[in-house]
Amino acid sequence: MNSPSQSDNPASSTPLALYIHVPFCETKCPYCDFNTYARIEPLMKPYVTGVCRELALWGETLGHPAVRTVFFGGGTPSYLGPEALRSIIEAAATAFDLGAVEEVTIECNPGDLTLERAQGLASLPYVDRLSIGVQAFQDHHLALLGRRHTSAEAVRAFGAVREAGFENVNLDFMFGLPGQTLGEWRDTVEKACELRPEHLSLYGLTLEPGTPMEQWVRTGKTPDPDPDLGADQFELARDMLRQAGYEHYEISNWALPGLSSKHNLIYWRNEPYLGVGPGAHSYLEGHRFADIKSPREYIRLVQAWRERGARRQALDAQALLALGPVSEAEAIDQSSEMGETMMMGLRLSEGVSARTFATRFGVDLEDAFGPVIEEMVEFGLLERSGDVIRLTQEGQLLGNEVFQRFLVHDTTQFSHPV
Repeated sequence: MNSPSQSDNPASSTPLALYIHVPFCETKCPYCDFNTYARIEPLMKPYVTGVCRELALWGETLGHPAVRTVFFGGGTPSYLGPEALRSIIEAAATAFDLGAVEEVTIECNPGDLTLERAQGLASLPYVDRLSIGVQAFQDHHLALLGRRHTSAEAVRAFGAVREAGFENVNLDFMFGLPGQTLGEWRDTVEKACELRPEHLSLYGLTLEPGTPMEQWVRTGKTPDPDPDLGADQFELARDMLRQAGYEHYEISNWALPGLSSKHNLIYWRNEPYLGVGPGAHSYLEGHRFADIKSPREYIRLVQAWRERGARRQALDAQALLALGPVSEAEAIDQSSEMGETMMMGLRLSEGVSARTFATRFGVDLEDAFGPVIEEMVEFGLLERSGDVIRLTQEGQLLGNEVFQRFLVHDTTQFSHPV
């Protein structure tokens, strides 16, 4: 794999993860509350120009640091097409040091993945991983979810990316759907195992306020999902995938040995990442910040930043908000960072190491969270193993309740689940 030449400017000593948000969808799914849009295809070309410019400006601002992983998410990145994606990758390789990049992922819709399109993606520099949003293997569930592919088309898409040469592929699925039976979910997991992707992401449906599906359920048009059945579906998948040789390394994610998502591990370990594109979020130099959501306004603000120029500088909230497309920014103090590190780290089967925590923060884990940890252990939701704290199997079902206890603003009383 050939790497484009790198800038001679000094680079940051801390490698980053890079997230590139592609806001375009051919159709928007009724359950989705992500920053995505349908029927704005005329903005595709100016978006590509804008995101390439934002990458260049961040490269100048940060001193062209090394990047460990790149993830194209959305939206539907594959909807852009290989040549537009190539332009963005080349811009990233010029703005940042990709010489030792470990993983580059592109999210795809099965409906986009003809053999020709898959071969085009395989020809892109650095790209070595695809994530395909299958969601279900029953066509009536796909129709309810607003997906524009059938089960058969999803299987053909997987075959196309294999034929194109991809050896690291994730498939996304959803459980807890309205009307989805335990038997249907078993069939979906069995079929996924037969395909043998390297990685599987299984997410419970969340009815997000303001989405069409939430309205359908609220007004009785669609049955309310059964949370107890959803828990049964999660436990069934956990057992089936263990028997199939997949490692359950994060609450919603399974992988064959050695093939966990390197990019997402950076998020869950609360390590630095930069997001570019409309609505993309970042965690960098002690701050969380996000670009403006509107694609049209994003394009305009990036151009204004380009006209002002970029320079290497330290970043605080005020400086971030002055950069152009950044619309919100906040400093994260140590107490918040410690709580977030626990909240995200406990999603991982590896848990949180007291030794690693103390090295990072200069604070003993028991001094910071001892009473909360002890309470969760007593409820059977956390367990200790050496210097590691991790969720129990029951804790995986009630993860959100556990995570909230580590956030500094949480003062609610915890009741043992019945």
